[in-house]
Amino acid sequence: MADVPSGFSQISFTTKIVSDEPEEKLRQLAEMVGKHCPVMDSLMRKIAVSGKVEVLKSCETSEPPRVVLSEIASDQGRHVPKAVPCP
Repeated sequence: MADVPSGFSQISFTTKIVSDEPEEKLRQLAEMVGKHCPVMDSLMRKIAVSGKVEVLKSCETSEPPRVVLSEIASDQGRHVPKAVPCP
């Protein structure tokens, strides 16, 4: 695979409002929504993203399945693998 970011290079949106309210009132609503929208806030700020992938393995024992983790920390923009091996 090429060394190209897998994320978006640009995000745009259009919000359409059907209303008989005065234009100034609708402009105020749009500004308020833009300032208080958690999705917009998250997209506009550099924020840390974390997550993990859990894979259950039986390891052919009578013990409960062991969890193998792969943790993702993107505050530095890199994938940090972390595995818990079967005994």
